[in-house]
Amino acid sequence: MKFTLLGSLGNIGRIIAPALVKAGHDVTVISSNTKRADQIRQIGAQPAIGTMTDSDFLADQFRGADAVYLMVAAASSGSLFKDTERQGKVFAEAIKRSGVKNVVDLSSIGADNPQAGALCFMLII
Repeated sequence: MKFTLLGSLGNIGRIIAPALVKAGHDVTVISSNTKRADQIRQIGAQPAIGTMTDSDFLADQFRGADAVYLMVAAASSGSLFKDTERQGKVFAEAIKRSGVKNVVDLSSIGADNPQAGALCFMLII
């Protein structure tokens, strides 16, 4: 299978990407950091350097993948909810244009607040 992962080789990607490669899958790891490209290649994955705010770039990377793994990075504008809504729209556009059918979206928004929870953004993405 072909997987495309956001999050570079962070907390999740550094575990999932090598495991998928070891299992024989074709893995593309998206990173905004050009310095990570060699590390990504060393684990047997294909680096794709770009930003998660660029729906054209994401659609190109998602196209042909059996599944994609998404995550929202830290807030850049100071408003986690506004940034997440904006990012969700970028993801939704890239997913629609790429035709990918299987999506995993990691979110911990509201994890510290039992009344909010991450499900409040389920329908945005």
